[in-house]
Amino acid sequence: IWAEQLLGPLDRTARWLRAHAMSRVALSGSYRLSTALAVGWSLRSAHGFELEIQTRAGSWSTDDRPTTGEPSPPWRIHQPSRLEGDALIVTVGVLRDPSADLEASAGIAAEAVLGLHIPEAIASGRAAQASVSLVKRTVDTAVARLGARQIRLYLAGPAAFAVALGHRWNAMPPTQLHEYVTSERQYEPTALL
Repeated sequence: IWAEQLLGPLDRTARWLRAHAMSRVALSGSYRLSTALAVGWSLRSAHGFELEIQTRAGSWSTDDRPTTGEPSPPWRIHQPSRLEGDALIVTVGVLRDPSADLEASAGIAAEAVLGLHIPEAIASGRAAQASVSLVKRTVDTAVARLGARQIRLYLAGPAAFAVALGHRWNAMPPTQLHEYVTSERQYEPTALL
């Protein structure tokens, strides 16, 4: 369903935009995290797109990158010592740390989780781009170190950050997105990027 009703139309939209030489896209609205990641991934930087992501505090531009020497956002990183099968389990949390619930809700041990968590809000497009860069670099390194053939991604945070992360999710192994279903108190797989 996700491939047919979301990823397919997004791919057709991206191809249409490229065919019409439109590389800058403004996004607004409210979406589920998997949808936000899929939108960013479909309009990713590797395909020549730059995004303007509307937030309550203003617009985040994906080309508003931090300058050299700017302090890094205070992400807390927990490195895994093993894979779960052939998959790298990745949790990314803004304000809330999804790795805290993962063992109880998905049966995944802490030593198999690459956990990235920032305990504060991301306040600007520049901070979002710095955070996305750090997350992407950390995941790339773990994939290479452990030889992961796929990624299972669990995200907690604002949809605008999910769009920005998807936008930079280039050259990654197949990535299965998951969303937390509050009524069932567990994660469910959604889109496969």
